[in-house]
Amino acid sequence: MPSFFKTEKPKGFHFEPRFYDERKDNMEQRVKRIKAELGMGDEPAGAQIRGAFREARRAKPQNIFTSTGLMGKIIRLASVALIAAMLYLIFQAVGTMILLRERQKSLSPIELAE
Repeated sequence: MPSFFKTEKPKGFHFEPRFYDERKDNMEQRVKRIKAELGMGDEPAGAQIRGAFREARRAKPQNIFTSTGLMGKIIRLASVALIAAMLYLIFQAVGTMILLRERQKSLSPIELAE
């Protein structure tokens, strides 16, 4: 059927599955790094920097202010101690108030005037 517009044929789909062996890549990186440390390698400096950035990105940050760090534990302990001290003071004040009311009830009107 003739047409005024040029229609393109659909592009074919070509997929090449790639296999990435992380263990093999890590081993090669270690071998290159050791060779570079021993002076046996001829690797450019850029590759070392790239590998260092990749390893730093994967590493977990060491921050003492996280909830799992030492500072988080200290803050939780201080919070629990503060709450316990506040509860102690509240209960002591309530107990004192109850004792004063009981004492006022037990006193006669003559003792109250004094």
